[in-house]
Amino acid sequence: MQAVAPTPSRLALFLDLIRWNRPAGWLLLLWPTLSALWIAADGWPGWHLLLVFLLGTILMRSAGCCANDVADRDFDRHVKRTAQRPVTRGAVTPQEALAVGAALALAAFVLVLTTNPGAIQLSVLALAVTLAYPYAKRVLAIPRPCWAWPSASASPWPSLRRWAAPTGAGAR
Repeated sequence: MQAVAPTPSRLALFLDLIRWNRPAGWLLLLWPTLSALWIAADGWPGWHLLLVFLLGTILMRSAGCCANDVADRDFDRHVKRTAQRPVTRGAVTPQEALAVGAALALAAFVLVLTTNPGAIQLSVLALAVTLAYPYAKRVLAIPRPCWAWPSASASPWPSLRRWAAPTGAGAR
């Protein structure tokens, strides 16, 4: 008699999809986020902005994982490190992954709506660039600069958004 592995719950699959067990991704995004927020606020930004950007960082990194896994599902089958991702192995459909990603991005946007028009405007622009990353890998030899625009510390996007939130700058 051969033992059969238990089927993971839907929640476990979705947590795997957003890399919940791998916080290094959102932590790498969080440090420049907090740095820019503290500098823009000239010190403590307050609990509201701290929570908006902490949760927003986690939500958007998770949403990005969903979009990336859908975009790369055919390629990921051939890579040992990514072959067992939920979308790649068929445990989560691309439609489910996109729905989860959209819900996470919407939740992050609701958080941004509690800030000011400048931060909201910059977030909409950054979302477009964030969604372009999985596809930039197909046309650019070095897609990381595309990814860096919305999320890495070397780019202007996070600094501008985090500057706009405590200062009100950017909207006219």
